[in-house]
Amino acid sequence: MIGKPRVLVVDDEPGVIKSCDRILTQEEIEVEGVTSGLEGLELVKSRRYDAVLLDLKMPDLNGMEVLRRLKRTSPETTVIIITGYPSVDTAVEALKLGAFDYVPKPFTPDEITEKVRRALKLQELLRKVEPAPAPGVMEDLLKTLEECGEVAFFYKGQKILAANKLFADLFGRDIEECKGLPIIEICHEESIDMIRDFIRRRKHGDHDVPITYEASFMTSKDPKKILMVTVIKTKNTEGALLGILQKKE
Repeated sequence: MIGKPRVLVVDDEPGVIKSCDRILTQEEIEVEGVTSGLEGLELVKSRRYDAVLLDLKMPDLNGMEVLRRLKRTSPETTVIIITGYPSVDTAVEALKLGAFDYVPKPFTPDEITEKVRRALKLQELLRKVEPAPAPGVMEDLLKTLEECGEVAFFYKGQKILAANKLFADLFGRDIEECKGLPIIEICHEESIDMIRDFIRRRKHGDHDVPITYEASFMTSKDPKKILMVTVIKTKNTEGALLGILQKKE
C-alpha cells in the first residue's frame, strides 16, 4: 500500500469520530470524519478510501441507505458498520448489502483496530491483481487470506478454480479435489436455484444484486450449514470471482 491507508468515519456523534481518530492514527492510519451520511457519500465519490466506518443511525440519511448507495457508486470500498443498536437482523442485512464487517458500540480500541486491519489487509491483497497479476496470484491471495483466517476460493461460472486449505478442510476435501468442483455439489438443494440465479445476474452486470448472500452448504461436519458468501470481483483474473465464506452469527 502506497502511503498511509485512509479511513473515513461517517457518524453523527463527533465523539465517535474523535475516538476512531485517536485509536487509528496510532496505527499510522489517516482518518477523516463527517457527521452526515450525505456528506460521506460525496467524499467517497471524490476521494479513494481504503475503508469506511459507517454508523447506522443518522438523522439525515440512515446508514443502510448510505451503504446501499455507496456500494452502487464505489463497490470496491470496504465498509465496516458501527452502531449502538446491534442486532442479528441488522448485521445480516448490512452484510447482504455489502458491508465487510460489523462492530457494536461501545467498542474497545482493540476491537476497532482489528476490524480495520482486516479490511485494509483485504484491500491490499485485492490490489495485487491490478493491473497485471503475476503468475500464481490466485494461489498467493488464497494463502494470505488463509493466514488472516478467511475461508476463500476463486470460481468462474459454477466451478471452483482454486481454494485455500481452510475451504478444503471445511468441506472435507483435498485442495486439488476442490479444483473444478461444481459449486452446486457442495450446496444444499434449497440454495441451488438461488446461487444459479445469483451467478447469472452477476454475469449479466446486474448492479442491484448484493455482493453478500446466505446459502446452506453441505460441510464435512454439518450437512446443512448456513454460511454468508461474500463475492468480490477482481480484475485480470480471466473473469474469476473471489468468494469468502463466513459462518452466520
